[in-house]
Amino acid sequence: MSIRKTCILIIVMLLSFGKGLKAQQQIIDSLKLLVPQSKEDTNKVLLLGDIAYYLYNLNPEESFEYGRQTLELAQKIGFGRGVINGYYKMCIARYGESDYEDAKKYALLALEKAEELEYGNRMSPIFNILGIIAKNTGDYEEAIKWGFEAEKIARQYGEETDVAIAISNIGSLYLELSDTINAKKYLLDAVALMMAQDEKLHLVELYSNLVHVEADDDKKFEYLNNALNLAEETEYISGLIYNYQSLGNFYRDVRQDFANAKVSYNRALTYVDMNEDQYQKASICIDFGNLLMQTDQLDSASLILEEGLELAKGHDFRLKITEAKKMLSKIYALNNDHEQAYTFLEESYILNDSLYNENIAEELAIANSRFESEKKESQIIQQQLEIERQTNIRNRTIFGGLLLVLIGTGVFLALNYRNRRKRKEAELAFELEHAKAENLKNLDHLKSEFFTNISHELRTPLTLITGPLEIALKKTDNRLVKEELELAHSNSKRLLNLINEIMDLSRLQEGKLKLKERSVNFYNLVKRIFYSFHSLANIHQLEMKFDFMASKELNVNIDVEKFEKVLNNLISNAIKYSDTGGIVKLNAIRDEDFIKISIIDKGQGIPEDELPHIFNRYYQSSHATSSIQGGVGVGLTIANELTKLFGGILSATSEVGKGSEFTISLPVKESVEHVPDSADQEAWMNTEEESKSLDYQPLLLHGEQPKILIVEDNHDMLSFLKQILSPHFTCSEAVDGVEALRMIQTDSFDLILSDVMMPRMDGFSLKEKVNSLPGMRQIPFIMLTARVRDEDKLEGLQLGVDDYITKPFSTNELLARMKNSLGNKIERENWLKENIGIELFPEPLDSTDQKILKDAERSVMSNLSDTEFKVGDLARSIGYGDRQLRRVIKSLTGFTPVGFILEIRMLKAYQLLHDHQYLSVSEVRDEVGIESPSYFTTKFKDRFGINPKELLS
Repeated sequence: MSIRKTCILIIVMLLSFGKGLKAQQQIIDSLKLLVPQSKEDTNKVLLLGDIAYYLYNLNPEESFEYGRQTLELAQKIGFGRGVINGYYKMCIARYGESDYEDAKKYALLALEKAEELEYGNRMSPIFNILGIIAKNTGDYEEAIKWGFEAEKIARQYGEETDVAIAISNIGSLYLELSDTINAKKYLLDAVALMMAQDEKLHLVELYSNLVHVEADDDKKFEYLNNALNLAEETEYISGLIYNYQSLGNFYRDVRQDFANAKVSYNRALTYVDMNEDQYQKASICIDFGNLLMQTDQLDSASLILEEGLELAKGHDFRLKITEAKKMLSKIYALNNDHEQAYTFLEESYILNDSLYNENIAEELAIANSRFESEKKESQIIQQQLEIERQTNIRNRTIFGGLLLVLIGTGVFLALNYRNRRKRKEAELAFELEHAKAENLKNLDHLKSEFFTNISHELRTPLTLITGPLEIALKKTDNRLVKEELELAHSNSKRLLNLINEIMDLSRLQEGKLKLKERSVNFYNLVKRIFYSFHSLANIHQLEMKFDFMASKELNVNIDVEKFEKVLNNLISNAIKYSDTGGIVKLNAIRDEDFIKISIIDKGQGIPEDELPHIFNRYYQSSHATSSIQGGVGVGLTIANELTKLFGGILSATSEVGKGSEFTISLPVKESVEHVPDSADQEAWMNTEEESKSLDYQPLLLHGEQPKILIVEDNHDMLSFLKQILSPHFTCSEAVDGVEALRMIQTDSFDLILSDVMMPRMDGFSLKEKVNSLPGMRQIPFIMLTARVRDEDKLEGLQLGVDDYITKPFSTNELLARMKNSLGNKIERENWLKENIGIELFPEPLDSTDQKILKDAERSVMSNLSDTEFKVGDLARSIGYGDRQLRRVIKSLTGFTPVGFILEIRMLKAYQLLHDHQYLSVSEVRDEVGIESPSYFTTKFKDRFGINPKELLS
């Protein structure tokens, strides 16, 4: 059964026509005879309005004329309600002609008059017709808005029938939008109200509409019978026709009761002849023909379909013509008249295409009309505002003059007092809103600072755990002791991961975490992450199964580091909560524009009432035996938030005693870029001849150790740094920036190693002060800090720090970076002495040299992956000679041009490995333009004191 596109207001207008069009015409003729005999009073206004009302569906043009006469007479005799009625009848007539723009114009005029006269009880029908006009122009949002306005005003004035009509309208609109839940709710509410008002005719329409939102077939049958019983009781012919046809369709399609279907169609045809509704008759004939065709009564079916086709042709009902021709085509085919079958089928398709194109054109016309209407309304409003503004200016001028003459100072003081009071109120309101906004901003800032400070406070003692553990591991050869130390070291790394997760969660909730996507083979990525837990699974005696059912050639753009965090959390949880001897399985499948990855375990499972809470940070289970009895920490919260950042969904299902399944559904962003082979190639690539690495001797003068200043406010950290650095450097110490600055001004140092967060003066402020001291800018300055935010690193680099090392750190990495910075200093000073002959610690060269250095840096970055990019290429790319380039780079950085290019390659490699932007060291090496694996590894270890594979893992 097809859904009828009819709203209640129009139905209400047609209810009086239910006994047939002939009877309706008789009423109109009798009313017209009264017009010449009537005086020009309110009764004649009402009479003209009634004629317009009854003519609506017979002759909309004549209906409009009588509506216009209603309006003119009402205006002439000053009958306000008649003016509203006249505009309303003109609106309805134009609606009947599908002239929605004019219809809306007259409806708004009726509404304006009703508001002017404060006839609130007349507004609800006007709101209703405005809603139906909006619906017919495709603006359902506007239509529903008018529907609710109609309900609101009707309730305000206690018009119960109008309330019911408005709710019916809203339900019908939701029905057309296929929102069956809301449609059913409002239609049932309307039924209750109409029953209370004993509005039987309205109930016929409501039950007819409820059939289309009810899923239960028995309920549908009940609604159809209710509609038919009420239609017969009220002799509502249109209701009988429609519902007997619907009942026939129900018997035919749902119950397969062809005998009762035939009876229902015959009754519908009997009533339609009384009403002379040719469209409805054509529709019934076609539905009846469908029934006869299904029961193999092909000749009878052909006859009634031909009748329906002729009726449809006679009135250009093209949709019905298409339906009839399709069915006749089937009958001809069944009778082996294939030529006729093909002809009818072809004609139906041609007509169907024509209808489709007309619908598209109509929709475009509606959209264009709406645009033009809105544009015109906007222009009118602007004109009205301008007229009003000019009028206000004129009136204020005149009124102001009169006030000055007649009232003078008294009125001025009163106005001044009122303005001051309003201004004060506005200022107070603004201050209140501003204070609220500032409070919220301060709360966010305090929360961010809290997490940052917590991270800092935890990272410092964590450094004092991991550092001594690393030293102890190197010193001992006892296997049992080594195992215990490795366990402690492993858990210290786990604690670091937890700290990082807390920081990530804070940044996620502040919206500061952004995706850094790159192209990667998705199969290789997922497989690598999954099998990285193989050793852990073996320890727990678990079997791992990997089932990747998507294409193994799928390349996607994705933030590898963040995706890895999501998957790591889910897999580690699956292993953690699985019983010994169980299975942890990963399934991956492509579902159109999404890819779904499920992590399945056979562990203890999660109680059903716990599932909605597992993504809440630190959620504690109330079940003593639950697998999450100890709490979920922040891992699942981060996994969920990161999945949302990807635009995906993380869901979970579980059954106690059988296990859990976590599913990530991510939108696929396919990549067309070539993705290099992710397998490490170091094992089989030919090793090129290693270039001689720079050997920075940690000596300045006369064989003495370099003199360094350690600035650290934590006593334990300061002691630890002195312990590991004293064998290599002569160490002085300061507990904050103020003390350090005083020492720098009275003593000379080869390198400054400073914390960031310190009392009195922090590390950033210290670097600023050092930069301002004559001859001190060039002293190597390394930040050693627990602050890991990108903005902190950026602030340090902008101040000119040589390196930025975060806690906890590797002792080897710290030593390598310090020696590297000192080596650059020595090279720079030696070159300056030999070539320029200036004193130690020179001031920085002019801005031209700084620009050359920046241009050189940009050029190297632009050609980073080019293995053939040499010093000559660099000089040509920035338009300078080799000697000038060497002078600038050496004087400002201490590097030779070759070393400068290598330094940039190394720094970029460190960033890519640290951020896990590639799956393997070989990919990173290719990205930074170094071919030899052994050369890359050697230089990386020299520069950072750590193997690149260790950093990646």
